[in-house]
Amino acid sequence: MSKLFTLAAYFYQSIAGLVLVLCVSRIVSASEYSQYSLAVATSQAMAIAAFEWVRLAATRFYPAETDAATRRKLASVWAAFVGGVALLLTITLFVGVIQRRPIEAALIFVVALLQGGTDLQLTLARFRGQLLLFSQLQCARATLLIIGTLAGATLSGQAQGGLLGLAAAYVTTALLFGFVDTKSLKVNLAEANREDLAAFLRYGATASGASTIHLIVPLVLRWGAARVIGLTDFAGFALAMDLMQKPFATLITALQGIVYPPVVAEHRTTPDGSRPSLTKLYQIHIVATLLTLGGCLAFIPEFGQLFAPASFRAIFLQAAPWATILFAFHALLQNTVGVAAHLLRRANRLVINATVELFTVSAGAAGATMLFGPAPSTIFMGAAIGAAVSLMFAAPVATWIPCRLPWRSALIAGAAVVCMTASATFEASSLIATVATKAVVAGIACGSAMLLANVLGVRSRLARIWRL
Repeated sequence: MSKLFTLAAYFYQSIAGLVLVLCVSRIVSASEYSQYSLAVATSQAMAIAAFEWVRLAATRFYPAETDAATRRKLASVWAAFVGGVALLLTITLFVGVIQRRPIEAALIFVVALLQGGTDLQLTLARFRGQLLLFSQLQCARATLLIIGTLAGATLSGQAQGGLLGLAAAYVTTALLFGFVDTKSLKVNLAEANREDLAAFLRYGATASGASTIHLIVPLVLRWGAARVIGLTDFAGFALAMDLMQKPFATLITALQGIVYPPVVAEHRTTPDGSRPSLTKLYQIHIVATLLTLGGCLAFIPEFGQLFAPASFRAIFLQAAPWATILFAFHALLQNTVGVAAHLLRRANRLVINATVELFTVSAGAAGATMLFGPAPSTIFMGAAIGAAVSLMFAAPVATWIPCRLPWRSALIAGAAVVCMTASATFEASSLIATVATKAVVAGIACGSAMLLANVLGVRSRLARIWRL
């Protein structure tokens, strides 16, 4: 039951994020939304650069075998976080000088700092096995971020007001987390161990370097697009990126939060044995990503009609399909094919994979722009081709730990994607009828794929129920 609550919390966070993006895009002007989107993406990249190494180290080294060792690890985790704060401050000063917007840089610093801190607390709660607490805190944070950001954007009508509301919401979230989750904060920094910090740095810094580079990929696309297309076109580009990236990021994070801990435990206890948990992780990740891809492609016309402002709706509709394909490849590359490297602590290969993606995506976007002209759809098309190339380069990593790869499940899910995508052009007499028909098609396609591929043991469970 606690795993269901955890999964529900991730999906609630995803829906909250989508609602936030859509509401802000309608509250402020196209130019202000472009600034807001870029500022939020920058804060996320800074949080990853400063704190992801600490969070990743916590996932591999916390908790420990004994209570005393666990307390020491916790102290070392928060000592490492303090080091990350110093790094974040340095990055913020650099960004402030480059952008020449000190107030915006200060708000970005607050958002990145508290995002990193609350993410770390959520990670600690999840790996302690307190899934119900994790779910409650995750939902509370998502709700507070919606309220704060929309209040700031509505009252000011500007990007800076929305950013101020986001920062205020994070401050409130941090206070709430400190009051509710006291176990993560019961720490004496004097107990921090130098050997622990060295281990965190060796593993976490390298692995987080890969995460940072992966996160920089869409950020580089934003920066590049902002320089070659106009503000209205960039608003459509940014909305396509914000809207189509969110489902994949949240879905994989949710599934990984539930499926990944058993994989780590299995690797620790049976280093030379079979890997049923790893096979299940690959199956769930691949099938879920492909089904999400098909669902998003099917409903893009309705997304544009319902959520994209008329001023850049056409741009959004042209760009969104390629953006969806790009982020499906990006999700598989970042979260699925590198699992074996994480388990074997061969983080250098993760950095190589991420660097190759950054190069191929950037080169693909630049090449497509030179060949076909600067347009949001062109940029996303070239980037998607580059992501496909980098995915093929990284795929062999998945075979480093022997296990049964779910090829059959991938083919079944691919067929479901084709069925759902074919319904994208369907249009009934009304919007409600169109959405309902597509939802039925998507439901049948997803259900059939999960049944035929036996994802999460669906077929086995149904067979047991039938026998009863």
